[in-house]
Amino acid sequence: MGKVQVLSIQSATKRKINRNAAAIDSQNNNLNVGDMSRQGQIKHLYRHFVFIFCHTLTENGGIFVLSSNPINTVPMSPLRITLPSPHTS
Repeated sequence: MGKVQVLSIQSATKRKINRNAAAIDSQNNNLNVGDMSRQGQIKHLYRHFVFIFCHTLTENGGIFVLSSNPINTVPMSPLRITLPSPHTS
């Protein structure tokens, strides 16, 4: 298990934000920041660790960390198929 660290606000806000970060779940689907899982919303990805925010968890501000392997994402909407426009050649 990891350990909880207390950080100052300045050191917590100096992290790089990588919007292209992605991981793979147990069914080989891509995990991205903002996706929903059964446990909550994915807030941050670091290598194969996924930081998830859960409203019901009061400890550590609702954030907990899992490995990306056991996570299953929840589909938010049905698959949208885009057809080519008949007006373009």
